Amino acid sequence: MLRYLQSANKAQLATICRGFRNRGDIYGAVNPLNNSDPKSPKVMLEAAHITNRAEQDWVFEEFSKSINTPLPLAQRLNSLRMVTMAETFEHYLHKKFSQYKRYSGEGMESLVPCLYSICQGYHTPDPSSLVLTIAHRGKLAVLVSLMNYPLRNLFWKIKGKSLIPDEVNKDVYYYPDDIATHIAVTSERSELKGLKISMLHNPSHLEIGGSVGMGKTRAKIDRGNEAMHVWVHGDAALAGQGVVYEVTQMAHLHKFRVGGTLHIVANNQIGFTANEATGRSSPYCTDLFKIIEAPVVHVNALSVDDVVKMSYLSTAYRKKWGNDFVIDMVGYRKYGHNEVDDPTFTNPLMYKKIRQLNGCGTEYAQELIKEGVVSQEYVNKLKSGLEDHLNKEFEKADLKYLPKDEKNWLKVDSFQGQWQGFTPLHNKNKVDSGYNKEKLEKIYNLICTVPEDIKAHSILQKNLLARLEGLKKNRIDWPTAELLAMGSLLEQGFNVRLSGEDVIRGTFSQRNIGFFCQDTEKLHIPLSKLSPGKLFVVNSLLSELGVLGFEYGYAMDNPKNLVMWEAQFGDFANMAQPIIDTYVASGEAKWMRQSGLTILLPHGQEGQGPDHSSAGLEKYLSLVNDPLSIQLNIQIANVVYPANYFHLLRSSMLRNFRRPLVIGTPKSGLRNKLAVSPIEDFIENSTFRPVIINNQGNGSKNLFVCNGKVYLDLLTQFPNISVMLIEELAPLPFEEMKENIQKIGKNVVWVQEEPANIGVYGYIRPYLEKICGEVQVVARPPLSASASGSSNDFKMQQDKLYEKISSYLN
Repeated sequence: MLRYLQSANKAQLATICRGFRNRGDIYGAVNPLNNSDPKSPKVMLEAAHITNRAEQDWVFEEFSKSINTPLPLAQRLNSLRMVTMAETFEHYLHKKFSQYKRYSGEGMESLVPCLYSICQGYHTPDPSSLVLTIAHRGKLAVLVSLMNYPLRNLFWKIKGKSLIPDEVNKDVYYYPDDIATHIAVTSERSELKGLKISMLHNPSHLEIGGSVGMGKTRAKIDRGNEAMHVWVHGDAALAGQGVVYEVTQMAHLHKFRVGGTLHIVANNQIGFTANEATGRSSPYCTDLFKIIEAPVVHVNALSVDDVVKMSYLSTAYRKKWGNDFVIDMVGYRKYGHNEVDDPTFTNPLMYKKIRQLNGCGTEYAQELIKEGVVSQEYVNKLKSGLEDHLNKEFEKADLKYLPKDEKNWLKVDSFQGQWQGFTPLHNKNKVDSGYNKEKLEKIYNLICTVPEDIKAHSILQKNLLARLEGLKKNRIDWPTAELLAMGSLLEQGFNVRLSGEDVIRGTFSQRNIGFFCQDTEKLHIPLSKLSPGKLFVVNSLLSELGVLGFEYGYAMDNPKNLVMWEAQFGDFANMAQPIIDTYVASGEAKWMRQSGLTILLPHGQEGQGPDHSSAGLEKYLSLVNDPLSIQLNIQIANVVYPANYFHLLRSSMLRNFRRPLVIGTPKSGLRNKLAVSPIEDFIENSTFRPVIINNQGNGSKNLFVCNGKVYLDLLTQFPNISVMLIEELAPLPFEEMKENIQKIGKNVVWVQEEPANIGVYGYIRPYLEKICGEVQVVARPPLSASASGSSNDFKMQQDKLYEKISSYLN
């Protein structure tokens, strides 16, 4: 069959590929566990699904050339060194750390020469970047071989020590570190000068890292750099986790595409304990990629030469066609899910076959010895040299031998390149985030001006006139404050990226950052005229998990990127919870990697039902490490006043560190006549105000403390009331709250619009009680859902809320 495949013409190749696709037996042909005829094909191509005939012909022809063209001797010797390195390294770890869960890559050692060959195929004399997303299976071997990560550091880590400098945890224990299989590093190889290879950190949610890697790659491209994304999958995770589909749908979308991702499937033919028959419905785990017509090659992972040939083919295809390419490396895993797992409980027959196999390095060495390419002595010397190096590094796995920086701290891979000058140590210093009044007025007029060749929607024209009127009356609303913040940052050289579902218009038709001509649908975005920063406004696909991961990666690439992702409604962010938990809230603490991602979550009880009311602020507050800590992990605010929103966005960029920012944004408050700010609150020498006191009319006997839209309800409903509005929740302005409460000297009543069992109260209660003892609470009755789905029930609860507040007024 292999001989026939090699000599086939294009039409025959197409027939062969379709035949294998229909029978579902490609794995049977390339599976190393089948003990099939050594002359049977070790690689198969699927390209019949490509509809562009010229592209399909190119793929068939280049594939045929690749499998028929012998590799140069130097390439084969390099591959031998790499698979031997991977195999020797894995054996060494198993000997020294037999009970350590390292998620061995044995059975997939050819992943190392695969990735190296991709780097070679992509490399040019020009500066470029390769962003590598890889989960834990086989990662350590890639880390120390391809990435040249110091072995002594890795051994130190595996021994249970931390690679975070003690100095950054001196005053506040903030950086808990992460396990070895989640390590990241950026490196340059001398023979690939000019190519930066960035291996990203990964959480144990196997596939979500791909969205982050894609976002980071796009950020580099938008900075004018050459960049490519390489994503290593497990077969079961690829087929089972929906984020892969979400990200794949981005492949050809204008504001998300990266010029083609190279996908490598480390196909163990098993997921945890489930085999293929119970792990997916499609014949192949790679069938997903047919929706973007990506070529797929299935290759025996023990056939190192074929793996390398397909790696070169993948980079050539991407360069030519700008699309994704998939290399499905069909191999096995030597041990169970981890090294202390016994796989024979659930897969006894598979592991009988695996126990009979030599490692990839051993098999490849025997192949080259048989061909007379190398001698057994050469192989023995190669192995002994690698073992000597491992032993020497193991002996130096001690703090005094680990690489240090110029401050004699443990050297970390953070705060390099474009992040130089930023600090891992946060502070609570207030930022003078105001902006020149004359410049603000120019931006204001710019965003209200429609060019002559754009016929704006009639309602939009009225809104723009109203926006201009707001400036004359010195009453700036929320959407305008947002555009002023973005425009002023663009003028100061920051890049701004706003992403989400329908963010150009805004869910509530409030933003209108761009105008669509009613005759031509031409889009005009006034802020795009500002420089030197670049503006990217992205109406995203209907995805939360994939898109938020992408935006996190985009923000992580460069501290000069203000990246804002807006949920259509705040609770829609529930679909992106793994990104929020494992990256946004804890990424810096685990990995010393900062991100200035801003998440906008429309929030408020307005009778719209359980899935359109609450952003679930209590969930984000539960992720806060310590609301009084300088080293806060995540900044959270639920803001009423437009000027405060303006200052939050600007201060997040103007300080010398980055932290994620979550903002509960208004819905009805977008157009509330009380939710406005004067221009004086935006200009130079102004800053964010976390606590606002309002004694309306004659005030009230008790002081009502609240956060969010309920503040506007109180001012609207009660002519005489004393209110303290907490605009920022983390960091909590405790001292300012304490000073004002004690100065006012009234009993405190906490008011919230949410049900009593959710919302901010559970978070803020212990801090209020520290200030003033027992606190009375006004809230809706506890609910299992976040809001009532009945408008009548909502009104009844609202009336009861007001009644209870009235009882505390006098």
